[in-house]
Amino acid sequence: MADQVTRKELEAFADAEARRQGVPPQLVKAMIDVESNWQPRARSNKEAAGLMQLLPGTARDMGVTDANDPLQNIRGGVQYIKEQINRFGDLGLALAAYNWGPKRAAQLEADPRGTRIADETLNYVPEVFARMRKYGPMLAPSAFTIALYPLMKAVLSDETLTTVRNKLGLRSKGDIADDIRAGNLPAPIAPAAAPGALPAGPAAPDVALPPEAPAPPPEGALGNDEAALGTEVAPAEAPPMEGQIMPRRSPANVRYHRNEMDTFLRSQFGPLADLADPFPTSFDSELERLLDRS
Repeated sequence: MADQVTRKELEAFADAEARRQGVPPQLVKAMIDVESNWQPRARSNKEAAGLMQLLPGTARDMGVTDANDPLQNIRGGVQYIKEQINRFGDLGLALAAYNWGPKRAAQLEADPRGTRIADETLNYVPEVFARMRKYGPMLAPSAFTIALYPLMKAVLSDETLTTVRNKLGLRSKGDIADDIRAGNLPAPIAPAAAPGALPAGPAAPDVALPPEAPAPPPEGALGNDEAALGTEVAPAEAPPMEGQIMPRRSPANVRYHRNEMDTFLRSQFGPLADLADPFPTSFDSELERLLDRS
């Protein structure tokens, strides 16, 4: 089966499966680009297999009986990244969970300053964001993701970085990640979806970055396809997605899910709400204030 399917057919199936499950198609295709370069029989030294490099345990959990079957592999991989988006509510964290493991991503979320991100993941997350531009608009990373991954500044255009800096009230000309960390490292945010709308947060079309090509990354930093990363491909008219990526509702993460906070951010920042820092003074004092109100 794997040897009989063309690249064009694989891309068409990945697009359709992503829409069926309510995940942005450009995200799924960018992940396959990075994971396997569209080689159905790709296998890592950790036994990750297929187009989306599913580990044996993950494949079983997703109901994949043959990880070398490209259609099963894509279906399972899309389901798994959707689960991580549901769990973390932040695309940068969801990609870290996919590449590094959900437990480590949860540790990163809980203690971002004290957690050392694996080198592979430091490259993987920005590379997936960058390669989305081959298949459609790149989804906007949160300020949390920009702060954690140094290579994100090579992925974003200067104009976008300036917009982010202004929205966060940062006036320095220095490194934006350093500026963000020097203030209060922003927490990941899971914006609430409007009724009847496509998924908000990482999957929302209205948080796509402008079409300007990003600044070229350092040579070798983002793989072998740097020259193609800035190429914009106009997405086809998309049919309505059948699924919705829903924000998590864990009481332990109440600070991310207060409707009034989401509403306020979107009223102030519109499509750039994901980039806004809701804790402009002290993270701990703001969290305490939210908890006292709940």
